[in-house]
Amino acid sequence: MKKYITAVLISFSAVFLLAARGRKDVFSFEALEKKYPSSQYITGTGQGASLASASGAAKLSICQTLGESLKGQQNVQESSYSTGDQDSSLKISVNETVLYEHITGIEVKENYRTKSGEWICAAVLNKKDAEAYYSRLARENDSKISELVSRAVNSGASFESLELMNQAVTLAEDNQYNLDILLALTKKRPLMTYGTVQSVMLKAKDMAKEISVSITVNNDKDGQVLGAFVKYFSEKGISVVKGKALFLIRADISLENTQSPDQKNIFVRYILNTTVLDSSENTVKSFNINGREGHVTYEQAVQRCYKKICQRIEEEY
Repeated sequence: MKKYITAVLISFSAVFLLAARGRKDVFSFEALEKKYPSSQYITGTGQGASLASASGAAKLSICQTLGESLKGQQNVQESSYSTGDQDSSLKISVNETVLYEHITGIEVKENYRTKSGEWICAAVLNKKDAEAYYSRLARENDSKISELVSRAVNSGASFESLELMNQAVTLAEDNQYNLDILLALTKKRPLMTYGTVQSVMLKAKDMAKEISVSITVNNDKDGQVLGAFVKYFSEKGISVVKGKALFLIRADISLENTQSPDQKNIFVRYILNTTVLDSSENTVKSFNINGREGHVTYEQAVQRCYKKICQRIEEEY
């Protein structure tokens, strides 16, 4: 959905009059205002060596206009009620949404070619149509997010509930795009049933706190893999305890020396089998990975295996 601008945007701060080649048509901001009044449209102009580049620049100028409006709205909100971490998250949101390559509903309505061969285009965005479109998307996502949160709550303290909440957080972050555009268009942000991205994240963290895990790792080396598991769950807000816990994680590591094709390096295959059990020792889920690492000595190859296992736990678990 989000594509960042890589082209150079040409903005026009003064009124310009350009005669189309072979005609006496006039292209000006006054003429654009008459045809596409600012009360109903957002307009943008662009110039380029080709019609395609001029059209692209005109569309991007509308995105820039919305982005600047959004930045101003966000700054007002930050100064009025946001504090601490929320300030940072809002600023990140601004940086992500100010520059977009495409906003649905932008149309190039006018194009002229100058005597020098340059193209100048004017694009417009119908405010009412855009508001209706992005409002519909926001409400649809609101319903989906609220359903995910409800299902997570009903699932109680479980990995399933965390997965549902992670989906809700991701969708809420995506929906922020629609809400930010509506803010720029209407100067107000519609209220969502789920609240805000931050409130969904907070709920996910609160639910994670209700989950505890006890971890055992067989054939670990210097506790590296256990440390990787502890780090992973701690970052998710899940408590890692010794002894009785809501879930028990059992991990087994096996290593196998494999033949080197060139006889110059030693390769070791690693296998990690992980089982998650509930308090009644019923299997809840499993996580199994394998791969091969090589080096000039067996010890170094083994060390690379353990590092790779830790890395894959962080990225894939």
